Amino acid sequence: KLTGCIFLKCISSYGGINFSSVYAGEIMYIIYTFSFYDSNGDGTGDFQGIIEKMEYIKSLGVTTVVLRCIFELTDAIDQFQEEKTDMSKLNPKYGTMEDFENLVKAFHDNGIKVLLQNEFQRVYRKHNWILASEDVNHPEHEKYKDFVKWTSNPPTVSRNGSVRYNSTRDAYYFAKDSAFAVYLNIENQDVVDEIYNILVGWINKGIDGFYFTDVGFLIHNYELNEEGTIVNVTTDINKNTDIWSVLIKRMRDVNENLEFHADFGRTPMSAENFAPS
Repeated sequence: KLTGCIFLKCISSYGGINFSSVYAGEIMYIIYTFSFYDSNGDGTGDFQGIIEKMEYIKSLGVTTVVLRCIFELTDAIDQFQEEKTDMSKLNPKYGTMEDFENLVKAFHDNGIKVLLQNEFQRVYRKHNWILASEDVNHPEHEKYKDFVKWTSNPPTVSRNGSVRYNSTRDAYYFAKDSAFAVYLNIENQDVVDEIYNILVGWINKGIDGFYFTDVGFLIHNYELNEEGTIVNVTTDINKNTDIWSVLIKRMRDVNENLEFHADFGRTPMSAENFAPS
């Protein structure tokens, strides 16, 4: 049984930023490696399994594949989720870095481009950056203390779940309705630089670009009532735009032929506040 899906629609513009357009005749195919094809009988799909089904993928007329959720994860969560423990490493269940490079080469040999899907602003709550940020006694606390937008303001009942409490830091953070996620403080340039370096590392592995998830929600701000309680979490489209513009330009300076696609994603607020232009 093979699991994947073909799609023909994604955002080409957001807040004045032009992502790559989906050109007429192009077919993009999303692959969840975890469930696609198991080549060695261990119960988990893998990179070699995708290679073995290359003829099937070609038969669909696919021109671009999007590899989703291939990064290192903890076994404690659903393997289809976005809570990465390390975005610079692969999930070892799928294979080695050599296996991944062989997969990229196999796609290129068959005239198929390779994009990596990534919601880079969201990581696992036990990610090394988070552990260092939350613990004042951590040896790297000073470096990572502001990698999360911590707040002492508690959420209202309606925001419980999207804003969660961290007992080590004795503060609250944005989790967007996930018990496992922490959203990074993308307004911190050190965070953006770390993300950029990780993405360049994957560019150097020969991929053709990225498919970004939830592009409408990089920046998050806590909206308070008169009692100082968080009643909503909002974003800032202008700051979002600035961050995307600079980051995409920096990556295109590395490889001008990179493609960038995106989905708008779900947000805690109403859609009209995030409408792409």
